[in-house]
Amino acid sequence: MVAHSAPSQSLSLEFLDGTRIAVELNLAGICRTVCGLAHYERDPLLGNVLRILLDMTHQSCSTEVLISERDWDGEIVRLAEVDCAYCLKSKDAA
Repeated sequence: MVAHSAPSQSLSLEFLDGTRIAVELNLAGICRTVCGLAHYERDPLLGNVLRILLDMTHQSCSTEVLISERDWDGEIVRLAEVDCAYCLKSKDAA
């Protein structure tokens, strides 16, 4: 689990471009936190997205999380950790 401070409601996904962030995911009822490098970009089908390339050193292929800005309704939370400044927390991860 990740140590949070207050939610940063005024931040947009675009603000996170180029930063290392954590993402809290609910996988089959178990909350998992993954970290990676975020890139804000335009997808021809989804519109504006935040693409997070995950730190998965034990795998030979890259793994990413893709968040559509128009569908995102979670929180962006400032972190106390040094390696990731923010955490994306979906309502499903609560």
